[in-house]
Amino acid sequence: IDLNKTKPDRGLCQNITFAPKETVDRAALKVKGNEFDEGLMSVTFSAPKHIKNTVAAYEKWAKGTKTIIFNCNVSHSKDVHAAFLLAGYNSRHLDGSMSMTERRYILQWFAVTPDAILNNCLVATTGFDEPTIETVIMNKATMSMAQWLQCSGRGARPTHEKSAFTIIDMGGNALTHGDWCDARD
Repeated sequence: IDLNKTKPDRGLCQNITFAPKETVDRAALKVKGNEFDEGLMSVTFSAPKHIKNTVAAYEKWAKGTKTIIFNCNVSHSKDVHAAFLLAGYNSRHLDGSMSMTERRYILQWFAVTPDAILNNCLVATTGFDEPTIETVIMNKATMSMAQWLQCSGRGARPTHEKSAFTIIDMGGNALTHGDWCDARD
């Protein structure tokens, strides 16, 4: 982040993190192994009020920006995608069951579309690099600090036009794991 301040095409961009007041209660989520139970978490996050809150948070803090959304699972991602389409936004859904041709088409669309909203469930994480992402919506809770940092960091890739990126945390992750830019050992 410090390098990016002096050389805008290097390092990582600074984040600005928002967390809506009305989010899912992490304490009410069931744990399976070392992570929240994906299926049960999806049921909670798929409640109409939470999907509505996700669209509202986008409209409040990120409207018109290139946005990637990390959802709980495929079903949840499709529900959130449908809500963004219904609200009139330029949205697509991406998941691991799609063919490589479909994936390439959607990722190419995302790369060249300024107001694109890409709903996915952990497809666009490791190895995914799209520097033009301006907003990351973490639309799930995770017990994994690594997952929180990896997903949030998708917006940190620098461009000459971008000095900061927005994180919208719908799952209380920043409160649990710290903000994306916090110093860590």
